[in-house]
Amino acid sequence: MENDEWSDEGKIRLADDGLEYGYWQVDFFRIFDGDPLSALNRCERDSVVGRGDWQTRVHTLSTMTSTADAFQLSNVLDAYEGEARVYVLASTVSVPRDHV
Repeated sequence: MENDEWSDEGKIRLADDGLEYGYWQVDFFRIFDGDPLSALNRCERDSVVGRGDWQTRVHTLSTMTSTADAFQLSNVLDAYEGEARVYVLASTVSVPRDHV
């Protein structure tokens, strides 16, 4: 089995008005030796914008797997104001491999 994970994060603050932008991300890849259909790709992201007590955040989690016939893609997006989730969107799609 081979795994690979990459992550990054950062934050900047605008001096003029104190607005802060931040992000966090992790990408994970996995595949088992001799089994190409075991491949998994997972990407997770957070984006934040805020000033003082006003804080917002968008979180996404996307995955891709495959079968012999199709790529399976899923995504979940959550939006927050403070700690309250104010929006959620989830989707799943199957894309034919078409000789890939």
